[in-house]
Amino acid sequence: MRGAAVSEPGFRAGFAELARRGLSFDAWVYHHQLPGLRDLCRSRPEVPVVVDHLGGPLAVGPYAGRRESVRAAWRAALTDLARVPSVHVKLGGIGFPLMIEPSAVVARRGPEARRALAADGLDPDAVPPTSGELAAHWAEDVRWVIELFGVDRCMFESNFPVDRVTCSYRVLWNTYKRIVADASADEKAALFRGTARAVYRIPVPPPAPPAHPSPWRP
Repeated sequence: MRGAAVSEPGFRAGFAELARRGLSFDAWVYHHQLPGLRDLCRSRPEVPVVVDHLGGPLAVGPYAGRRESVRAAWRAALTDLARVPSVHVKLGGIGFPLMIEPSAVVARRGPEARRALAADGLDPDAVPPTSGELAAHWAEDVRWVIELFGVDRCMFESNFPVDRVTCSYRVLWNTYKRIVADASADEKAALFRGTARAVYRIPVPPPAPPAHPSPWRP
């Protein structure tokens, strides 16, 4: 979403129309655009809004190598946005090239893991991050977002195939499972399906009928 678009009359008129049609709005923005999104959400609190990819904390261009300063700005803006009850967050984009430097994650690979990979004839610097390594990189921030918004306003997302440049689909979801391993069953249910069903009004399928054994025949 272009930063200037949120203040354009035509854009705001279209945004207001979503409420009349019973629709929600997904916002793909970067961390420095969150204040503009906050103002838009405040103008029409009746429109459910979903912030994609954790609010886009950038890790490339002028933001490369500045993870701590980006994190501080991102957290401040997201904290302000969380005060708008209509806003929800998709927890994802953890393999998105604009939000993570895979080489930096791999560079922190421990000596034991490096020796094991080398013993298998693999280049320790070329093997993609594991779910454990990605969880170590993202867990603090993802858990912070969950704590800030609550599980009823957060949902996990895949962002595939884009995140495929960093990890496989299996590794991605295993990363999420590691991050919330200590959450309760109800909290996990909300994060992995419940919140998404509620926000996007996805009908819950009826329970399957009980299986009946085949009649016995002599």
